[in-house]
Amino acid sequence: MKGSTTRRCGCRDPKTGKKLGTKCPLLRKKGHGSWAVRQELPPTAEGERRYFRRSGCENATSAQAVLDHVRALLSAPAEKDTFARDLVAELLVAVAADKRLPLPDIDRFRGILALSVDEEPEDRNAIAALLRSCVTGGEPLPEVDETARRLSTGQSMTNRITVGDHLDAWLAGKKRVGEGTLRGYRSIVELYLKPFLGHRRLDRLRTTHVADLFDWIEERNETIIEARATGNREQLADLPGLRKCLVGRTTMGRIRDVLRNALNDAIRQQLLTFNAAQWVELPPAEPARPILWNDELVARWRETGERPSPVMVWTREHTGAFLDHVVDHPIYALFHLVATRGLRRGEACGLPWTNVDLEANRLTISQQIVHYGTTVKISSPKSETSTRTVSLGTRNVPVLRTHRVRQKEQKLAWGAAWVDNGLVFTRENGESYHPADLTDEFRALVESAGLPPIRFHDLRHGAAAIHLGSGGNMKEVQVMLGHSTYAFTADVYATLYEEVAAASAETAEQFIPRANEKTAGHTSGTP
Repeated sequence: MKGSTTRRCGCRDPKTGKKLGTKCPLLRKKGHGSWAVRQELPPTAEGERRYFRRSGCENATSAQAVLDHVRALLSAPAEKDTFARDLVAELLVAVAADKRLPLPDIDRFRGILALSVDEEPEDRNAIAALLRSCVTGGEPLPEVDETARRLSTGQSMTNRITVGDHLDAWLAGKKRVGEGTLRGYRSIVELYLKPFLGHRRLDRLRTTHVADLFDWIEERNETIIEARATGNREQLADLPGLRKCLVGRTTMGRIRDVLRNALNDAIRQQLLTFNAAQWVELPPAEPARPILWNDELVARWRETGERPSPVMVWTREHTGAFLDHVVDHPIYALFHLVATRGLRRGEACGLPWTNVDLEANRLTISQQIVHYGTTVKISSPKSETSTRTVSLGTRNVPVLRTHRVRQKEQKLAWGAAWVDNGLVFTRENGESYHPADLTDEFRALVESAGLPPIRFHDLRHGAAAIHLGSGGNMKEVQVMLGHSTYAFTADVYATLYEEVAAASAETAEQFIPRANEKTAGHTSGTP
């Protein structure tokens, strides 16, 4: 079947008004126009011709890659398997009709399609329904082993069981435990697990999702401690869901145990093969202090995967490497701002343009986005001192200007469908970022950059380290981060300050020019 890649543009003939397409003389110029893909597909049962078309490829190489991908998908079914060939053609037509839909992973597609070859018609139809559901929904295909397990155990191919659904079923099946024990299980499920993890698909629950729950609990603990220290009880009103009390190490252990037991039950039912709660490390009994990723720790991490502390901070070289890696990311400006000025995640997500003064090189923090599971809302900052004015460096201002231009272009492209909420950092269609999605995006970018792991919140600690290392003092860090008291800031960053100070001392010594430096003693032999 025929297929091709062509280069065309949207220029029109000044006389006739018709599009020039592939005949535009400016196509010889680099960067003018874009590449399009066209591939003929197997005809319908009625003999109607079908095509896969996709435009907007940046260059000939990317267009050819799309064409090769389409041809690989077409070659996945056996030659005489008309059922599978028609299904592939149907799915490619659906993907071509919606530019937002990605082409499915070829290896997984082939593997899942191969499962249906020797099955009964109802099982083949179930696998076809699974492929349609994933491809037309823009979701990644499941693992082949997972699909085979569902097929062999008679489970629904398209049913998406959530963690919340399974927790409810698990509690309902607890017939042999005492009433007090069951009440404790139900309390943990309703207060902690379902609100934060209940919306996630059970088969896609990962260790990182469970770890995020405990990171979030730690952030809440920090808010409660600050509120009690300042006597500001009002800031506790915005804490959603959980009781307004500290969650200790013992309670965290119970939360993990309940989730681990529930997930083991899912494994016994062959709903899962992996327990995401099994390997989650709980925060230490005492709040962890930020530790700098020095060369020795990085080398050990690369060798063993060991993370010395839950709270790790990048050096300025690491931060620079990360910003270089994400410089073309749609929200590069957000990462740059948080890494240099220490905004909290919710503060960055909820920052409105009306609070940004690029002429005066400053912004004001007066609100944040808070979340509890899938529920998000605009809220006041964590504490009274969190409402603050943050000065912008000379690099932040042009970065934010460029970001604003890009956002305006996106608004024009989306037209009436644009979600106009006035926020600085939004998705392509103007919707606000869910803080948890931002964390997932950050984690993936850190991994792709090959940098030692840190949490998104640790960018805030890194901003403090950069400020201290550049000559700033602890009081300035307190004001920049919006901490309630100087004592709290000094307590958190005491160890980090010593590490930065040691590095600064070494830099100061190296700054002194020496023509004849002797490190082993005096050359004259004088004691």
